[in-house]
Amino acid sequence: MKDTKTALFFNAWHSDLKKSGVKTKKLGEITLSIREKQAIAYNQIRTAHISARKSLINGK
Repeated sequence: MKDTKTALFFNAWHSDLKKSGVKTKKLGEITLSIREKQAIAYNQIRTAHISARKSLINGK
């Protein structure tokens, strides 16, 4: 379900950007950049969460 919502969002967003004159190749680069940043943020949050859990378990 989440993937469908994400796909619909990006399709609508790309459509709006195309109407404003942005080239299709650039759209792919923008989308890739956003997804890379999302992945980095997710991994940072996950790492912090794991560290916090280890600290709680170890009593630190």
